[in-house]
Amino acid sequence: MYEDRDLIKFHVSVKSSRLVILAGMSGTGKSRLVTLYGETLGLPPEQVRVLPVRPSWMDDGDILGYLDLEHMIYRPADTGLADLLREAAQHPEKLYMVCFDEMNLARAEHYFAQFISVLEKRDSGQVIRLYNPALEPRVYNRSEYPSELPAGRNILFTGTINVDESTYHFSDKILDRANVITLHQGKFQDLKKLRGKQEAVKNPEMTAPEFFKFVKNKTGLSMSDQELEFLDALNTVMKDSDIQAGIGFRIVEQMDRYLANIPESSGISRGEALDNQVVQRILTKFRGSADQMKTLLTLDEGGKLAGKAPEVFSHYGKLSSFTESWRVLSKKAGALKSYDYTI
Repeated sequence: MYEDRDLIKFHVSVKSSRLVILAGMSGTGKSRLVTLYGETLGLPPEQVRVLPVRPSWMDDGDILGYLDLEHMIYRPADTGLADLLREAAQHPEKLYMVCFDEMNLARAEHYFAQFISVLEKRDSGQVIRLYNPALEPRVYNRSEYPSELPAGRNILFTGTINVDESTYHFSDKILDRANVITLHQGKFQDLKKLRGKQEAVKNPEMTAPEFFKFVKNKTGLSMSDQELEFLDALNTVMKDSDIQAGIGFRIVEQMDRYLANIPESSGISRGEALDNQVVQRILTKFRGSADQMKTLLTLDEGGKLAGKAPEVFSHYGKLSSFTESWRVLSKKAGALKSYDYTI
């Protein structure tokens, strides 16, 4: 049972970002949402790949494969990711979805490193290297597995994460490139309403050109002066704190793209959309010890939010009610008070 606002957040994020990460408790339907989205687009199962992440993954060879130098044959990994990249390159008119399930069971900065640097490129540099191109003439199955494969825009990359003691935390290298959406868990009593419902009608397959007709790619920033002023103020207090984090130009550009892609009939105002993006792109960086966060965020003696960050949100309250942002700030401040640390 998904909330409408989470479905809209996911849809807009997929349209505006190359990497969308779903966070939440185990069993909230994170990976299922990805497959349901694929079904809604009418994609056949072979074009939607859910890859369970293994704790042993250390580099991209674990998810792509490796070149057997003894036999000069490229041996793809059992994830099937190299095959999907190849198929997507051969059929640029088709849409594909990849989901790294429980993405932070291993260090994504290691096994996902190539993709991190490639996904945000807007030129012909969107290629994934399988092996050294200089060796390609000697590789027997080079026609099937060339040294490089494009990571085309027709591949939608997603991931899911659980946050507990068995997982790794993402670095800013990942967070700067992803929309992180925390799913809200529905009520158990609502599960009864799902029983007896007819199976959904299979939708016709949506092609990549059809999908991207709905994506608005504007050149230059379209955010208002006050919105940019708000981000500058928030960036300043973050940099003045001890968390060693800030808001980069990439984040602002992607936030701008997100705001431009809100569907007109979604019922989401620009202020709500801005609030969503602050939570998904900026507040994920609000983490660390109470000593690091003390100037940025804390609770006063009366249990009310205090610090430079709440002051910024209050000052720019005309832009948005920042309902979700205040909720996240309160949760993080509470964790700081109880545990002297927040994630």
